[in-house]
Amino acid sequence: MNEYSLLNVFQEIYKWKKHIIISVLIVGIITTIICLFLPNYYKASTTFYAASPTLANPTALGYDDNIRYIYGGSEDLDRLFSIVNSNELQSYLIKKFDLFKRYEVDSTTSEGRHLMGLMFKENYKTLSTKYEAIELSVEDKDPIIAAQIANEARNYANMISQRLIKETQVTNIKSVEKNITLQEAKVSALADTIQLKKSKSKVIDPYFQSETYSTEVIRAEGNLADAKAKGDFYSKYDSKKDSTIKYRAIASGLENKLRQLRSDLTTFYEVGPWLKKKETEYTRASDQLSIEKEKLNLIQSTYNSDFAGLHVIDKAYPPERKSRPKRSLIILGAMLLTFLAASLGVLLINSLKK
Repeated sequence: MNEYSLLNVFQEIYKWKKHIIISVLIVGIITTIICLFLPNYYKASTTFYAASPTLANPTALGYDDNIRYIYGGSEDLDRLFSIVNSNELQSYLIKKFDLFKRYEVDSTTSEGRHLMGLMFKENYKTLSTKYEAIELSVEDKDPIIAAQIANEARNYANMISQRLIKETQVTNIKSVEKNITLQEAKVSALADTIQLKKSKSKVIDPYFQSETYSTEVIRAEGNLADAKAKGDFYSKYDSKKDSTIKYRAIASGLENKLRQLRSDLTTFYEVGPWLKKKETEYTRASDQLSIEKEKLNLIQSTYNSDFAGLHVIDKAYPPERKSRPKRSLIILGAMLLTFLAASLGVLLINSLKK
């Protein structure tokens, strides 16, 4: 039975050192030549934070005690990540910078479009920093183009974020407009109902007339009692016949007036509370209509104004140094792999011989 040790391994490798060294050198030279033809790629990066969607909210009516945040939370960061990695953004950048032509890929075939997607994702990277910001990086053979693509990607992501919020605002505007239409119809119906009731019942102001009717009845009752008393007094004297007739006529008129007042008061008590209730409903509906209209003005004002979908920390600038390829690492890695493969080959041959 053969025993193997680390020393035996080194001895076997040492015996073949010339062959191994020659193999490593050959691979190193070939790799160096290949690396010389590899193009340089430059990476440009831009960093930004997600903005809070509350910045696009309209200012509340009256005292605004809502807390407004400048920077978004984890959900806003996730939404922004989805945007910067969306197919819409990818398609826009490919078309904007004519990457099919730049990468020499056929855009007329499905395989070409698939290859374009793979190449784009290889050169386009997004990651979250330790400070919960987004770092968007683009690699290209031209450092200026790399910076332009990175900045354009960030700007278009900001536009998409704003568009999504504006689409929500459009939905809110339509909802408020619908509420205004319904509220206007309600206010108009209440106004017509109140006006019709007033015209039939002769009740103009249920609040003012309530006091007026009571005062008039009390005054008429007092005048009637006074007229009757005077009529009764003058009826005792034949010489005061004219005065008797006068005050009895006045009393008769006051009785008719009092009957009419009591009839009107009865009608008022039947209609007045109903009118008060309807006028209260009308006032509340009118106030709500005013609030809805003011709310619509605020939302429309916000919709027509600009707001930030993200906050830029660093713009992308043309890099001065290449990001890849790392030629020295490639050459050293190839030579190391060749050495390991040759050493294993030597040990395998020696084992087969034994």
